[in-house]
Parts: sequence; structure tokens; C-alpha cells
Amino acid sequence: MVGRLKIRCVAALLLVGELVIAGSAAFAADLSAHEQLVARGLSKKASYYVLPSEIEFNKRLQDTRKTRGKLSKALKKQADFEDHKQQHRRNIRDHVAERMRLANRLAGTGDLVKQNRLIGRLNFLNEQIELYTAGGVYHDEEMHIAAEAGRARQDFVALVGDLRALVDKTDAGYAALATSPGVQAALGELSKTSKRPLVLGPRPNYARNLKQLAKMEQAIVTKSIKLHPKNGVLWLDVSLNGRGAKRMVFDTGASTVTLPFEWAAELGLHPTENDPVARMSVADGRTVRATRMTLDSVRVGDFEVRNVSCVVMPADLTNVPPLLGQAFLRHFISTFDAGAGELHLSKVDPTARGS
Repeated sequence: MVGRLKIRCVAALLLVGELVIAGSAAFAADLSAHEQLVARGLSKKASYYVLPSEIEFNKRLQDTRKTRGKLSKALKKQADFEDHKQQHRRNIRDHVAERMRLANRLAGTGDLVKQNRLIGRLNFLNEQIELYTAGGVYHDEEMHIAAEAGRARQDFVALVGDLRALVDKTDAGYAALATSPGVQAALGELSKTSKRPLVLGPRPNYARNLKQLAKMEQAIVTKSIKLHPKNGVLWLDVSLNGRGAKRMVFDTGASTVTLPFEWAAELGLHPTENDPVARMSVADGRTVRATRMTLDSVRVGDFEVRNVSCVVMPADLTNVPPLLGQAFLRHFISTFDAGAGELHLSKVDPTARGS
């Protein structure tokens, strides 16, 4: 009795399977060739049936081109500002030298008219020098320009990554459809009544756009930098002004590069009363008077930045750790890989050859 029941159940299942297959065939037969292709997510563009991901890729590529243009403008603005700041610093040095000369002339003349003229000029020079040495006349504007460039850099890299994901999705979709007998049969059926043969995408401009994406990817260079944990902080090797590498604290929260007084002296940086002032907080809670200066270069791994702002700490602070902060890091996209103990720096140059 049990055996007969099992046989009847199997027969019933086979009958249901046959009905499902027959129903599917009937459903496919009821659909036109065009409807069958649309049901697979394809849409007709001229003589091609294309995936929506290809259409989306082409659209987003246009958006990425615009973002690349914004990034180029932001980086140029940042470079122009840096040039202007360097020129201003040169002007300050010239003002200081001129002030010394005029002070000597003033001390050696008894002519009242000449004295008044020299005093007027000296007052102007003092105002200009004080304006800059007050500390941070350019700081807010510099931070705003750097933030603008940073956002454009992040947006460009994210869009390029999204484009590559769309390409992978599109290529996989077309590869699967190309081996489907139903798709080829539907295209063949439609081609019988079409002036031109209808084919499965991608369209020719897709290949051209892929080349553009490859060039954009070439504009993004990423390197891994080894980090060295010590006493709860991370250190990395940094070369300053072309000298041998020394270890500095990796500090994304620091706005600038901070140097102990001894380090600065070794690099040829000697603070004077005419240099800009920076108020810095130290570990014991005090606020100290430091000096803003400029490093000729800062190099980490293969990446180098010229004319980097730094702060030189007072000579009496002997236990100040050297910090590598945003004055260098803001020129890159930085991510920390805790598992590997590495810092990943990505440089984006939208004007690089081929990009």
C-alpha cells in the first residue's frame, strides 16, 4: 500500500513539472521577440539591445568628467594660493631688510623732512610685517581652499570607483546574455523585419568610454606606507627638505606639521621675531608661542609635497613629538589599514598625461 502511494506521489510531481514547463513555453510563445528581450532587462537603442547598466555608465561618465574639471580648478586654485603666499613671505623678508636699512638711515640724519619721510615708510613696513606675523592671516583661507580641493578629490575617486563597478556589472550581464539561445533567437526574429540587423550590446561608444575610464584610473596613484606603533601612537618615516628619513607621528587631527626646535635647526629653519606666530597647546595644557615657517619639501614614500607649512616649537620644549599633520596629508586621500598596519595614500592628478 505504501509503495503504491509513493508511486502515485512521484507521478503527480512529474505531471506538475510537465505543466510548469508547458506553461513557461506557452508564456514565452505568447511574448513577442521584443517583449522577450525587454523581459530580460534590455532596451532598444538604434540597432542595439542594451542593458540599463551600460546606459547608467555612460551617464555617470559625463558626471565624472565634470567632477574632474572641478578638481582641476580646485587644485589650480590651491597651487595659485600657495604661490601667492610664498610671494607674500618673500615680500615680508624684503620689508624686514628694508626696515633695517631705513632705521640706520634715520639714526644718521638730522634733516627733519627726511626723518618724517623715513618714519612714514617705517610705519608702513611695521604694519605690513605685523599683519603677517600676527599669525594666520592666510590660515582660514588656506583651510577653506584645501577643504574644497579635498572634497573634489574624494568625489572624483568615488565616482571612478563606481564607474568600474558598473563596468564589471555590465560586462558580466552581456556575457550571460550572449550565451542565451533565447536572446539570440529573439534578435534573429526581429532582424527579419528590420532594415539593419539587431544585435546585443554593448554599443561602440561603450568601448571608447572604457578607454576614458582607464585614463581616469591612471590619474589615481595609491601607495602603501608602513606604520610603526609605539607607546599607543603610530609613527612613519618622513624625509624633510631632502634629508634622511626620520620618524614622525601620523596625526590626522593636526592641522600642520609640527617640529621640535632642534629638528628645525638641523633643517636650517631658524625662527626670528619677524616670523608669523602660532599659539599651540601642549600635553600639559599650556598654550605656547610657536613659529610658523615653511619646509622646502616633505616626502613620504614616493610622494613629495613642496613648500609645506610647519610650526617650530619653542627651544625650551624638549619633549615635543614631531607631528605629520594635514599640511602634508591634505594633498592626498589617506586611509588606515589597521590589520596590515599600513597607511594608504592616494594621489590624484587629473592633469596627468593620459588622464
